[in-house]
Amino acid sequence: MLEEVGFADPLRVLRSFPMELSGGQRQRVCIVQALACRASFLVADEPTTALDVVSQQLVLSALRTAARAGTGILLITHDVPAAASLCSRAVVIDDGMVVGEGSFVDLAGSTAHALMQSVRHAPGGESITAA
Repeated sequence: MLEEVGFADPLRVLRSFPMELSGGQRQRVCIVQALACRASFLVADEPTTALDVVSQQLVLSALRTAARAGTGILLITHDVPAAASLCSRAVVIDDGMVVGEGSFVDLAGSTAHALMQSVRHAPGGESITAA
């Protein structure tokens, strides 16, 4: 699983103390630990924040694999393209209030929320505009 999130030498990582790993490496190790539990539900709070673009995509891929295997995932993020690439539904919260909820297609087509309007494409070129 460490290889899935971008570690070329997982044995070195396993032998390392936390202080010997960068912040992003520690973040990916923690995500792997959460996924390794094979829980039926996972809360992922900003799992890709502060990661480089390649690491972000590898983490999202690992989360997608877990979701396809039946793990429910609550993704908490400000990264709308990441959420659109992983989630089928969204709840948009602004200043503690729910301002939108539904599928990404519905939210992207809505004129109610500027955050969703600012994002037109998910990673990989998938359109999230209304049909």
